[in-house]
Amino acid sequence: MPIQKIKAKDIKNFLKTINIYANTTIEKIYQLLGQTFRRAVERDYIIKKPMLFEEVKKPKSDKLDREIISLSIEEEKKFLEALSNEKTPYKNIILLMLFTGMRIGEVLAIKLNDIDDNYIYVSQTMTRDENDKTILGNKTKTLNSKRSIVINSTIKEIIDKMIVLKTNIICCFVI
Repeated sequence: MPIQKIKAKDIKNFLKTINIYANTTIEKIYQLLGQTFRRAVERDYIIKKPMLFEEVKKPKSDKLDREIISLSIEEEKKFLEALSNEKTPYKNIILLMLFTGMRIGEVLAIKLNDIDDNYIYVSQTMTRDENDKTILGNKTKTLNSKRSIVINSTIKEIIDKMIVLKTNIICCFVI
């Protein structure tokens, strides 16, 4: 349908169909629609934005928003105590996640050249495809996920142990 023929009711009907997505996705779609019509007005494709009508409101998702819950200081202490007695090869990976806030895919994607004396540079992630094949992505989950994490003495000790133990993560830092 040409943009000149789109009416507020068309947008309203479309927006009714996107409530199956998460609120963040709905927000992005709604913003993109707004930008599209704003540019169409600027370029004289249309006279006014059909989204300005009151009936065109951003819908709410039918999905429940996930609450992100972190460990309390007491829970973290108990977790560290329990982990101290473990001999699992994943111990240092778990510790690195705990002390840096990195996701598992980010930790597994680290390469030696992503680390210097002061920072871990997070710029990619490891995932699995629909066939359960490991894929090293060339980007992070979100734009804000690309970051530099300061290496303190605790993190340095974990990284040094991983290099010595040649764990998956640092067996030249990538599987």
